[in-house]
Formats: sequence, C-alpha cells, structure tokens
Amino acid sequence: HPHPRYAFSIEYPPTMNTSKQCHSTLFFLACAALTVFCSTWGTESNTNLHRSTQSKSETESSSESHRSSDKPTTMLLGIFSYSKGGDRRNLIRETYLATGDERFCSLDDFIEQKTKDDGPKLIPCQVIYTFIIGGGGKDRPTDHDDSKPLTVSTDDNGNSEKDCTYLNIKENMEHGKSTTYLKFASSLAEEYDIDFIGKFDDDALLGPDVFIDFIDENLPPAPYNRRIYGGSIRTSRTKNHYYAAGEFYFMSTDLALWVGHEMGIDARNEVMIHIEDLDMGSYIHSHPRPIKYINLMGGIPYFHPMKKVSEFREHWDLYMDQLSPELAK
Repeated sequence: HPHPRYAFSIEYPPTMNTSKQCHSTLFFLACAALTVFCSTWGTESNTNLHRSTQSKSETESSSESHRSSDKPTTMLLGIFSYSKGGDRRNLIRETYLATGDERFCSLDDFIEQKTKDDGPKLIPCQVIYTFIIGGGGKDRPTDHDDSKPLTVSTDDNGNSEKDCTYLNIKENMEHGKSTTYLKFASSLAEEYDIDFIGKFDDDALLGPDVFIDFIDENLPPAPYNRRIYGGSIRTSRTKNHYYAAGEFYFMSTDLALWVGHEMGIDARNEVMIHIEDLDMGSYIHSHPRPIKYINLMGGIPYFHPMKKVSEFREHWDLYMDQLSPELAK
C-alpha cells in the first residue's frame, strides 16, 4: 500500500553553526516520520490481514458448503456427433460409456429416473450424456432462431438412436450448433435441476473416474454454481480474452441460459467470427458480471485428439491410468 511521502525543508540562519543542534533536529524529525510510517503500516497491515482471513474463511465456507451438500453436482454432457458418425458413437458406447458406473447415464434414463413417482429423491447419476446431432435438414437455419420446435425425433435421413438428441437445425460446427445446444440444454437444466452444461468432441477419450473426481472436487451444485466457465485455456489476441478449447468446455447453467436464450442471435452475430470455441468465449465474456474461470491445463481428464479408431482403443486399453485422479483435484 502506498504511504504518504514526507518532505522536509530546513533553513538555518547564517549565524547558526552548531553541528550538534543540526544533527539533533534531523534525528528528531526522522524519528517522527518513522513513527507515522509504522503506525500507518500497522493499521493497514492489520486491516489486510483481517480481509485476507475473512476472504479465506468465506472461500473455505463456500467450498465446505457445496462438498457437504446432499445433492451431488450434475453435468449434462453433450457429445457432438453427426448423422453419419454412427461408428464413432458405437466406439464411445463400447469404451468410456460402458463401464457400468451408475454415476453415468443417458439423458433418457436420467429423465425417466427423475420423473418416476416412486423414484428416489436423489439419484446416483451425475454425468448425463447425449449425442448432439443436427437433424433439421438442409432447409433449416444453422442456429435455431424461429418458433419451430427446438428438437426433432430423427436425423435428416430419418434415423433415430435412443441416446441421441437431434437439434432442429442444419448440421454444422462453426455457425450455431453449439449455441442451439446450449439453448436446449439450459431449458432442460432448469426443468430437471442440472448444475452444469458440458460440450465434448467425439474424437476425445474421456477418463470416467478422473472426470467424476474433477466434478466432485471443483464444481459446486446449485445454488453455488454461478458464472463458472472452464476448460483447457486458450487466449485470443483478436478478441483480447481467454477461452476454453473446443474439445471440452463446460459452464454453469446460468451462463448456458445467457448464451442460448438471453443474449439473442443478433447479439451473437455481432461478435461471431465462426471459430466455435473462440466464439463461445466471446459470448460468455459478454455477460455483464464477472466470470469465474477454471483452467484444466493442470489436470485434463481426457485424451485428445483421438482421430483413429486404433489409437482410441489403444489408449482406452493401455493408458487410462495416466489420467491420474490426483491431477483432477
């Protein structure tokens, strides 16, 4: 903290030539200045110590509150796919979605559990997955901006798979699929009490245990999940902000609501440059209040990119232990 600067100007009459008196006067003034400085520093130091202790106490209290909550944190994980990507979807179903871990479930199963009259109040599923496909056909816009239904029952070829969500838009990657997904996801989250929305690429290989550890350690459930955004961090000189890499990013449901519903397509078009993950960062940073970013660079719970099937399976069979749970904390 800055302290006042003390300037002294001492003038002696020409007749005064007493060295001892001069030194005594300077010593007295120096002591006075030091006393003021120490007094000011002590007061500010005590104030800062109080603020630091209070801030730490509040942070620990918030952390302990969400950890002690009976409700585990939940995330809707949209795995981005496309109508002809059936082989890749099957590969994912045979690997990280096939562990039998009840903390993972499809969106259909989650809704079924939540809507059962005799079902449990708290269900074990924390990661609710669905494959996200543009199913609206070539005559539909790339970003849902009309009164038509937000989803359709099949892809544009009439095919349907139970664990897929077909958005009522033309299939695309950089022109509105992600924002339409957030529009769909935020509406669903409000209805079924989901805390976070995640987007995941189908060429990334997820470590299920590490992923759950990361959620439990770092992502608070409602009502503590506010304006949280994260992923592997990137920076943009063009936009002068940071953003999360597109293979996986997540956000609290209030930010998904902001991007998908409240921001509006015209406002999004003003900042869009058709780079999906960078654009998402721009949308989120347009929020009027501060954003809390969680950087995954210290512990990424997935391998990426895994373009080849052989590489995907090899890493699943041999290297998943490299995604240490300790890295997620």
